[in-house]
Amino acid sequence: MRDYDVFMMDTIFYTFVGLLAGIVVDISYGFIDPRIRMGEK
Repeated sequence: MRDYDVFMMDTIFYTFVGLLAGIVVDISYGFIDPRIRMGEK
């Protein structure tokens, strides 16, 4: 019998890790390059 609960938890976990990594990278761009500001035109 296949264990779908473990597969779903792994999928959710790695999805959140990927989203968190993307947010951290986006925020770090502002610290690395001060010319980049979020929300300004």
